[in-house]
Amino acid sequence: MPDFRLRGYVSPEDFTGTDTQKLQQALDTSADLDIGRVVVKGDYKVDSTLWIRPMTDLVLEGGCIAAAGGFPVLANQNLREGEKHSYSFEEKYFTIRGSGRLCGDVVLYNAQHVNIDGPEFHGALRFGFTREVRLFNSKFEGEHAVVLAMGANNFIMQNLTADCTGAAVVMDATREEDDYVISKEPEIHEIILQDSVFHTDAAAITMKADEDSRIYNIQIDHIQSDGVALAIGEIGAQVSGECYFNLTAEELSGDIQVNNPVKHAYLPGY
Repeated sequence: MPDFRLRGYVSPEDFTGTDTQKLQQALDTSADLDIGRVVVKGDYKVDSTLWIRPMTDLVLEGGCIAAAGGFPVLANQNLREGEKHSYSFEEKYFTIRGSGRLCGDVVLYNAQHVNIDGPEFHGALRFGFTREVRLFNSKFEGEHAVVLAMGANNFIMQNLTADCTGAAVVMDATREEDDYVISKEPEIHEIILQDSVFHTDAAAITMKADEDSRIYNIQIDHIQSDGVALAIGEIGAQVSGECYFNLTAEELSGDIQVNNPVKHAYLPGY
């Protein structure tokens, strides 16, 4: 067994077992030894979700990690904690980078300081109660590319490309009882989305709030899309302008649909 501390990283090739066991051992060992970096070069198919812990730097050097089923291919520990609804914890610092692929949804729950740069995602990146995210230079395929649920804030997303059957970027601040953390407000705010190309069969970017939730302080610019670039709210929903406010959108190649009232918004044509 190599001296991981001296080498500075852990690889699934260092362990034996199934693909799932090798990858999970690499992730666990890097955390236990406080090394952090896990380098994946080969192709792996996993039969259950891989769990990552804080301070993980996952580097995909041309490798591929694929889920052999409908479960998330990768998630942080908080998603499975029994006390997750009490908001008694917060996980910090996750990095996912490189030129490889993740096939299956990636879910980060109640985390902060997340940096993602480069990988391809054949599935969605899903964020709940997660803040301080930097997402750059990634490609997406699947139903959605990025899904921001309630509690997502302080995101910068740039240079993304997506080919999706649904909306590429979904912002849904509405509360769901089985996905609710006590003391956290049902809102999405401080989001910057720029310089991206979205090919979708639906509106490229969608926002959903209700009378109990809010979406605000959003800046979207320089987006190329096939049809509708941005859809705000849902047709027929009874909400006030307090639910969507401080919205800015410019240099969008497609139309903007404003289905619900907005407040303090700079939207071309509105």
